[in-house]
Amino acid sequence: MVLTPGYDFNYRTKRPPYHNNDILVYTHIYIFHTKNNSKGKGKDKYVVNVEEYKHDVFILKFYKQNHSDSKNRYSLLTGEFLARKIIMTCVNIGIHILSQNPNASFGFLGMPTLKEIQRPANKIYNTKRYRVYEKFATFFFQEENFEHNYDINTSAYFMLSIKKRNIDKEIKQKILNMFVDHYTLSNFFSEVMEIELAQ
Repeated sequence: MVLTPGYDFNYRTKRPPYHNNDILVYTHIYIFHTKNNSKGKGKDKYVVNVEEYKHDVFILKFYKQNHSDSKNRYSLLTGEFLARKIIMTCVNIGIHILSQNPNASFGFLGMPTLKEIQRPANKIYNTKRYRVYEKFATFFFQEENFEHNYDINTSAYFMLSIKKRNIDKEIKQKILNMFVDHYTLSNFFSEVMEIELAQ
């Protein structure tokens, strides 16, 4: 993989869950700006929501700020051809979290693009974003430090901290049960989007 530097990011705040959610601890909010917007001048702002769950689990999501009012904000493509730098910025945020919490585990969903949402077959199977994110995950979060778990049928990826697993041999099952009990897998994507909109 050709290494591309990310953008500088800033930690803004953390907020407790607004809805009745007994597994979500905080949502940490980071922001960063691209160097140039799609018109080649000025800067575009991006928001990274890092959901911190019980058991030191962190789920990263990002979107362009001017898409914040869209229910599809995690699915929209910007057409700016900055994906590598943007994803690298999210990787750096993950590394920053790891420096503060060495037991952190990470996960992400490869949200379908609008084109994928419109396809008649499984809309969340092996999405374009999933395929790109997976390459970054395996490169930067190596197997000596993380156990990689994934499901291409739902485009879900989870990196379990080896340190955390060594402390608690049952942690993987606890985390799996935590999400299974809270979300219905068949509509996990839509539930996540509805929860975000409710905030």
